[in-house]
Amino acid sequence: SIAYPHDLIRKARKAKESGKPAFIHVLAPCPTGWEYDTYLTVELARLAVETGFTVLYEYENGQRRITKLVKERKPVEEYLSKQGRFSHLSPDQVTLIQAEIDQRYNDIISSAILPG
Repeated sequence: SIAYPHDLIRKARKAKESGKPAFIHVLAPCPTGWEYDTYLTVELARLAVETGFTVLYEYENGQRRITKLVKERKPVEEYLSKQGRFSHLSPDQVTLIQAEIDQRYNDIISSAILPG
């Protein structure tokens, strides 16, 4: 996520120095496509992580390692409500999305090496 530049730079450097093929998936919000004010770019990138919508991790030698553990996540509604692309969602749909995010987050965390 661009909201955590030190993590992103470290991962990019690590991939480059490995001398092997690497894949880096970067969350970089798009004001035009996501329909939000430009000044919210870093905030949205951070909220994606703070809500569990995006989990910061890496794979190395078949092991998933969490690089930013969020112990007390914010409600996903905080992330969705700031973007026009989600303005059509009903409260019931947001509740379903929250449940899916919770399940996915727990699945990822439960099968990973945690920081610390």
